[in-house]
Amino acid sequence: WYRWGRRALDRGDETSAFEWLNKSLNREPAEGATQAALAEALAKSGDRNQALELAQSAVKGSASLPRVEQLRIAAFEAELDYRLPDAMAKWQAVSELDPGDAGSALRLASVQIAAGESKAADTTLAAIDQLLPAIVDPSRIALLRARLATSRGDQRERLAQAELAGNEAKSDAQRIAAWIEQAWSQALIGEGKAAEALLSRLDQALAEMSETPLALRRDLLRATLRREAAAFDEAIALFDLVATRATEHGERAIAANARREAGFVLALAGRHKEALARLVPLVDEHDALGDPRELASTLDVAGLAQQRAGAMKEAQAYGERSLALYVAAGYRLGEAAARNHLGMAFARSGRFADARPHWHVGLGAFEDTGIRS
Repeated sequence: WYRWGRRALDRGDETSAFEWLNKSLNREPAEGATQAALAEALAKSGDRNQALELAQSAVKGSASLPRVEQLRIAAFEAELDYRLPDAMAKWQAVSELDPGDAGSALRLASVQIAAGESKAADTTLAAIDQLLPAIVDPSRIALLRARLATSRGDQRERLAQAELAGNEAKSDAQRIAAWIEQAWSQALIGEGKAAEALLSRLDQALAEMSETPLALRRDLLRATLRREAAAFDEAIALFDLVATRATEHGERAIAANARREAGFVLALAGRHKEALARLVPLVDEHDALGDPRELASTLDVAGLAQQRAGAMKEAQAYGERSLALYVAAGYRLGEAAARNHLGMAFARSGRFADARPHWHVGLGAFEDTGIRS
């Protein structure tokens, strides 16, 4: 039963996975490997809170398993709990103990990307390329390369890898994830109509998956497109709805990102005090979540809100911290945005000599990433 459940989970069939894994768990309630697999199924279906509880139980029940299995379970639990350095260390250990395990290597690359370790993720993906094609899922690799391109702000490469992932997809979940990546990149390079068309396809595909992380990411995109259309009230309401639903399901990173984006729209709408009331507390929250790019984005947006509220010293402090994080992470798109905002803050303070270099470098970074600037 466990093996059948594991196979169903690997091919993206969560319904069958739940059926077989629950049967297995009913027979052996304390079996750590089964608990971990069921936790993974719960996370994919949108219940991260329950998934984390079960994963923590799996860690406690894994003492009798081989060391490599204990590490796999502990790595997954650390991922669910947003302890990214811990998760990276454990997935790295799994890869060293079992270098032919493509699945664990892919998990390592995924966590490295989330933690802003782009060079390490490149190295991991290069090692996966050396494995036998029969044990490597080309769609998962392409999706990771799309995320890696996103981490560098290269939207053209993101789109190319997302299209490849969609063509190679072996499950509905993989195909939907690829479409979401495609739509995001299309929106960012100015192909709004193409993004809207993909949204319609996503709505149909996600009709029965309304509370999954994939659906939440789709809704973040929809809210972003409303923002780009200057429908600010509608965008804020959509971002707030995503934040509420994500919080209910334990998706803390998605919830924090949605709240930040709502704050950004408030700043664009001239509601600076409301924006800052939301954004300033998010700095510590994003810091705790462990993704330097998301922390940098929150600092950048908070700096923009401070700037529009006339608090130039605070705006410059936030902007400089944001820029340093983006540069360290190698995220060119974020660097471009931070330099643009920081240049405006300096210019509004009369420091034009400080503003011009940021604008000059920022424009080049926008051009490098393929974003309409």
